Formats: sequence, C-alpha cells, structure tokens
Amino acid sequence: MNVSLTSPASAGSVPREPGDRRGTNTAFSCCVCAERNAERPFPRRLPWLVRCRTCGTQSVWPQPTEAELECIYDKDYFKMFGQDEADCGGYRALQRVRAEHLLRRVTGDAAPGRLLDVGCGLGELLFAAARRGWSVFGVDRNPWAVAAIDRRLRGGAVCATVEQFLEQRVHAGLFDLIVCYDVLEHLRRPLDVLRGLGELLSRSGRVVVTTVDCRSLPARLMRTYWHHYHRDHLWYFHRTALRRLAERAGLDVACCTHAWKPFHLNYVLSIFAATLSRSVVGRAAERIRRTLPEWIRTRPFVLGDGLFLVATRKGGERCEGRP
Repeated sequence: MNVSLTSPASAGSVPREPGDRRGTNTAFSCCVCAERNAERPFPRRLPWLVRCRTCGTQSVWPQPTEAELECIYDKDYFKMFGQDEADCGGYRALQRVRAEHLLRRVTGDAAPGRLLDVGCGLGELLFAAARRGWSVFGVDRNPWAVAAIDRRLRGGAVCATVEQFLEQRVHAGLFDLIVCYDVLEHLRRPLDVLRGLGELLSRSGRVVVTTVDCRSLPARLMRTYWHHYHRDHLWYFHRTALRRLAERAGLDVACCTHAWKPFHLNYVLSIFAATLSRSVVGRAAERIRRTLPEWIRTRPFVLGDGLFLVATRKGGERCEGRP
C-alpha cells in the first residue's frame, strides 16, 4: 500500500511542525535517505506503520503530537515494561545487567572519563558507570525518571528532550563517551540529534548507539506481533540504514553490528500485555506473566533483535569497534 505524498493525515501525511496536525500537505520523508516513497507493510493490523520503499527504514506515520508523547512518557511509562516501586517484575535488575554488559563491551580497560547518557531512563547506566569511576551526566524527558535518579545521584541528570539539551550548546567537545541506549527510535529527527551529539564528543570520544533492528530474525518471524512495534518508537532501522544515518550525520563509523541484549520473559510479556491489551495475544500474555513463577519470569536470556554502533567525530581519533 503506497503512501500518497499529499494525502490526508489518515493516509500518511505529517504535520508541518512537530506537535501540529493542522498542516497536511507535507508528507513522509525518510530520515535516512530523504526519499518520500513509502508503503504500509501491515495496513490492517498496524495502519500507523510505514516503510521507505527506497532504503527499508520504517516509521510511525503520522507521528504522535507532542501532547500525545507527553501522555506516553508519564509516571507510569516504565510499568509497561514490568517496572514497579518494589521492582517485582525485575525491570531494574534487567537494566543493571544490560548496563554492565554495555560498559564491558564499550570501555573494556579504558581509563574513565566523562560520560553522557542520552535518554537515561531510570539511570542504571549512570550508576554503573559512576561505580567504574566515570564522571556521568544524563538527560531524559521523563520528569519522574529524572527525579528517581536525583534521589540516588544528586544533579546527575536533567529533565529535557534531547533536542532541548542540544540547543543549549554549552557542552561542545566535553564528553569522552556518549551513549544512546535504545533511544534513537524514540526521536523525531534522529539525523539532527546524531549531528548534535557528534559536536559534543572530545577528540578521542565515541558515541555508542543501540536500537531495535526491523530486519532481525524475531522481527521477521513475529511480524505484526514483534514486541518493539509500539507508537513511542518513531523509527525502525536495519543495519545498513543505521550506518548510513550515522555517516550522513558526519560521524566515522567504527563498528555497526548486531546487538545481543539481555531480556527476560516478564519484560517481553509485559509489553505484549500493555500494547495488545484488547487482543487475545495481549490477554494471554498477561495470564502467562501472572502464572509463571518469578524465577522463570525474571531469568535473563539473550536475544539478537537489536543493533550496536560505535562512531567517532570526523577528524577525531579512530577507535576499534569491539564486536
């Protein structure tokens, strides 16, 4: 199903400005290749999902307004992933495992420096890096997440969108490591954000990006039931598209490969239950989640449905991307 370049909003048109649905004569434009030729791969089950017919990048289109995103990123946002105050679902424990896994992969035995966590969520990466001696700072648009970080790491994070943070232009060349852990898919303009982050890198600094892979085996097998298809994920990349996006942003890509990330059943089932709550699949996921013993629900396993990219600024010191 093709998306008309000048069709009404229901057929795939987009607002002139983020958050404004009044302008309907601006159409889909791919953030990777800038082409406007798109199709809807699952028009019946996921009518809001489009795919660039030139490079295969996928997107939510039309994108949610700012008001809709504010409703998504509320104090209950992390409950969708099984997080609660007591962490009965093991979400924070899972994030700690992921943070340690990422830091081991990226930093190795390198001396600690200054780290920026973009979209830091509940701050587990910040805490893990601080324990390793890094000077850390995070940014996240969710005020409840930032408040939770502040209770453990005073002044460790600021509440702002990534775009707002980059507009300050006061941290140029400051950071030795910038991490975008499962954040790029949440951004309206990922190309602009990567360009801005490149300016924040020190000469020897690296930016690390992880994101979901729309051509991974789980995505191909699960199709419309892939657990990463939900409307706060605005873009879905594959390996070639992510590399091209980083290069268009002026970065030197040292490594772009598959990401094998820890998951547990409670995390996956919670997403199914929240995003498919009105379907048989969603109700079944919730029943299974409540029935399984906790040690099974929260036992980590590794799933290869993501991407991992390491890049440096143009003219910076080359780094070896670790597999």
